[in-house]
Amino acid sequence: MNSRVLLISWGLTLLSSCFPAKDLSPEAVQTVISARAGIHQIATTAVNGLQAQIAPRSMSHLTALTQTSLNDTCHLGRGQYLFSISATSPSFSMAFDHCADASGNILDGTVNGTFMRQGLGYSAAMTGNLTLTQAKHSIRFEPINLVLALGPDMDSFYLSHDGMYHYAGRSFRGPITVNTVQPIGVNLATLARVGGEHYRDASGNDLTVEHNNNGVQVYFNGIIVQFYSAEQWADGS
Repeated sequence: MNSRVLLISWGLTLLSSCFPAKDLSPEAVQTVISARAGIHQIATTAVNGLQAQIAPRSMSHLTALTQTSLNDTCHLGRGQYLFSISATSPSFSMAFDHCADASGNILDGTVNGTFMRQGLGYSAAMTGNLTLTQAKHSIRFEPINLVLALGPDMDSFYLSHDGMYHYAGRSFRGPITVNTVQPIGVNLATLARVGGEHYRDASGNDLTVEHNNNGVQVYFNGIIVQFYSAEQWADGS
């Protein structure tokens, strides 16, 4: 390979890094679906907080809750989070301050939510503005809306999320509209999931994520481009 070819190759690489794609493509799959790390942090913090504050009490006495909060550090002491529940209404809030997970993803921002009885369990609706910082890109959830439906045993729940997710990275940059078409059922004991969600760009390109008991399939404009086992999806690989 001569010097001219090397120079052209280097120039193309530099251009792609300076001007990342603004439309979804199969190459952007890993970046787009990495949003699940932030969604997982938000959902599990809400589940753990509500479980600690509500589960020990009779569901018929939710309005008699006293104001309490959970304030703790995140993975390996990197950052902290605060979960606080109101004393006067069935509402709660969460704040993340440089909160790291086991994979090194950093979450910052706030979430406000309400909860109510639903059958033998309860549901929670949340909205917030947060930023997830990862190794090669960041994702700004502005806004993100989540709904959780939990059973009385609280070892499984249904999750829906939607909003506008703004990506800023080396390979892809731009806003993505997200909506859940079928609530994602999550069993914490077996990692089993069922459900589906769509990620769409302004040009109409669609990234569909389908969860079932065999794993997770990812489609780009109707064509399958990636498959994950339940374990791979859970650990972000």
